[in-house]
Amino acid sequence: MNGYKAFYNGREIDVYAATLLAAKNQAVAQFKAPKSKAHMVSVALCEIDGATRNQGRGHCQGPRICGDKLGMTDVFRKYQIRIAKQTLLYSDVGARIMGGMTKDEARRVLADDGWSPTRITGYENRRAPA
Repeated sequence: MNGYKAFYNGREIDVYAATLLAAKNQAVAQFKAPKSKAHMVSVALCEIDGATRNQGRGHCQGPRICGDKLGMTDVFRKYQIRIAKQTLLYSDVGARIMGGMTKDEARRVLADDGWSPTRITGYENRRAPA
């Protein structure tokens, strides 16, 4: 059994399953995510057959640490950053029309990724190519 960390709607749980698909299905059931939102459940491998794969930490720290140590990337986080960057290029009205992430949420996502406020403001002042 492998250990996984599952994320959905700001919450996280630990899941043990034989495969990634089984872990995701188990996480969807535990989070009670509707079928239409099942794609929003993100699962990261943290343990392989009980051996923690985050180099000395006592427990899994989430997909950015565990996934990177296993040579994987967290696809969900990568696209979340990509969407945040694109959202900042929209006008305020354009961001509301497009729906999804607001500009404040986009700034928060980029700040969590290590962007400085100056870098975020500079990126936001760029314009999207026409």
